[in-house]
Amino acid sequence: MGADHQIAFFLRESARPEPERRAAALKGLGRIGGGEYTGVLVDAAGDPAPGVRAAAALALGRLGIPEAGRDVLPLLMGDADPEVRRRASVAAGRLGLDGPAVTRAFARLLSDPDHHLRINALDGLTALGVPGDVTALTALLGDPDFAVWGRARTLLSICREAPAARAELIRTARRGTGTARARALEWLPERCTEQLLDSLLTGLHDPSPAVRIQAARRLFHVEQQQVQDKLAAALRAEEDPEAVAGLLRGLDGRGDDRVMEPAVRWLRDPLAGPSAACVLGGVNSGTAASHLRAALSDETLPPRTRAAAAAAVGTGGRWDAVWLLLSHLDDPDDEIRAGVIDGLETLVENGLRPWDATPWPGPWSNAWPLTKRTPGASATRSTASPRPCPTYGGSRTTLRPGRSWPPRCPCSAATTRPTSTPARTYGASCGAWTTHTNRSATRPSSVCDAGRRPPAHCHRTAGRPAAG
Repeated sequence: MGADHQIAFFLRESARPEPERRAAALKGLGRIGGGEYTGVLVDAAGDPAPGVRAAAALALGRLGIPEAGRDVLPLLMGDADPEVRRRASVAAGRLGLDGPAVTRAFARLLSDPDHHLRINALDGLTALGVPGDVTALTALLGDPDFAVWGRARTLLSICREAPAARAELIRTARRGTGTARARALEWLPERCTEQLLDSLLTGLHDPSPAVRIQAARRLFHVEQQQVQDKLAAALRAEEDPEAVAGLLRGLDGRGDDRVMEPAVRWLRDPLAGPSAACVLGGVNSGTAASHLRAALSDETLPPRTRAAAAAAVGTGGRWDAVWLLLSHLDDPDDEIRAGVIDGLETLVENGLRPWDATPWPGPWSNAWPLTKRTPGASATRSTASPRPCPTYGGSRTTLRPGRSWPPRCPCSAATTRPTSTPARTYGASCGAWTTHTNRSATRPSSVCDAGRRPPAHCHRTAGRPAAG
C-alpha cells in the first residue's frame, strides 16, 4: 500500500464510530501525513473520547508544524483527562511553542497532581527561560520526587535575577512549610542570613527537622551571644538524631561546655554518636575523657562511633591517650583502626609527652607502630603525610610502614665536651634521650655528629646537675 492509499485509509478510519479506530487513524496521519491534514487533527482535538483527543495531540507533535498546534495544544494542556494533558504538553515542548498562552498553560501544570506533568511543565518553562507561576514553582522545592524539585531548583537558578522569583524565595524561607522552606534556606546565599535572622531563630523550633537543621546551619556563622545561647538551648531540647548531629557538628570546637551534657546523652545513638564523640574530644573535661574511653572500649557501639571516639581521644590529648589508642591499633574492624590512626596522628602533630615518645620495653618497644599497615587497613591510612620536625630546623619527617617512631633528630647523637658527671638529656619533640657527662652544667659541643649545630632543647638535663 502506497503512502496515498495509507492516508486515504487513515482518513476513512478517522470517521469511524469506534474511538479506538479513530485514535489509531490519527496517530497514523501524524506519522505520514502532511500540513494539508492538520485540519483533521485540530478537529479531532474536540472529540468527546479522551483517547482520541490524546491521539490528536500526539499526532500534532509528530507532524512538526508549530502553527498547527499553537492554538489547540494550550487548550488540550488544560484538559480534564491527565493523558490528554500529558500528550499535549509533550507536543508543545517538541514543537517549541512559546507565547503567553503556552506559558500560562505550563504554569498551570506546575500544580498538577501528576508528577509527569509537573516534570513536563518544568522542562517547558526551562526551555522558555521564564518561571511561570513563581509561587507554584517555589512550592515544588518541597516535592518528594527529585526529578521535580531538582528541576524546580534549576529553573529558579535561571530566573534568580527576576525580582518576583527572589521575593518568593525569601518569603518561603521565612514563612514556608516543611521541605520547601528547608530547601529555600539551603539555596539562598549566605548574605541573606541577616535579613532572615528572626525567622531563623523561630525556625530552630519548627515542626520539620529539615527546617531546624537548615536554620541552625545558617546561625552557626552568627557571632551574637544571643544566637549562640539559642543554639545551645535548641541542642538540649532537640529529639531528632539527624538534627542533633547537625547541631553538634556546628557547635564543635567553640569551647562551649554546654554541649557536653547533650553529647554524652547522644553518644550511643547510631546517627548522632560520631558527632557527639567529636564534640567530647574538644571539651577539656575529665568527664568527657572518661566517656570517650568507655565508648572506644564498648563493643556494642557501632564501629563508626568507636572510630570517632578514637579520633576524639587523640584530639583530647589526655595523659594516657597514646597507650589507650595503641591498645586498639589491632582491632579487627577497619574503620576503628582508621580512627585510632587518626587519633595517634593528631597526638604526634600536637607533640608527644616524654613518656609517650621514649622507647619502652614491651609489645611496642623501639618501633611502636603509629602508622604500620594493620591487617586489612586501607592504603590511605598506612602512611602518614610528611610534616615538619619542629626539633630540627623544620626538616620534613615522613611516617612510613615499619619505620620506628619517634624518628631520631640528627642532633640526638650530639657530642659533648669531656666531663665527669653523667646526665641524661631529652629532645622534647624528637623523643631522643642522650647520656653525657657535665661539670657544673651541661656544656654541649657546638656541632653534633651530623655536622650541624644542635638545637638548645636537645640538651636539657634530667634533674639538677651535679655540683662541681
